[in-house]
Amino acid sequence: MRFFLAFIASIASLSAYILMGVHAGCAVCPSKVAGESLVGHCVDKYGDTICYYPVGIDCYYDSHGKFFSGYTSCPAHVNLINTGCSTPCHQSPLPIS
Repeated sequence: MRFFLAFIASIASLSAYILMGVHAGCAVCPSKVAGESLVGHCVDKYGDTICYYPVGIDCYYDSHGKFFSGYTSCPAHVNLINTGCSTPCHQSPLPIS
């Protein structure tokens, strides 16, 4: 019985750890898309990452790193990272000079 309770506790602990890890991160923007270099990124209030490239190329990724909107050449999935996720998005992106 003690083993069973310890086993259940370890599963619950691991599940909580995995859930926190997934939601604590944000998408890593590709360094280049369609030959254009990354110029900036931000994370919105939903945890979605927006990656900005010159000439109006934008890639939108959800909190799991899955592409959901933007330029058609954006990768379908990107890695997640747990640091650098505190760059908030503004209502409208600043123009690239």
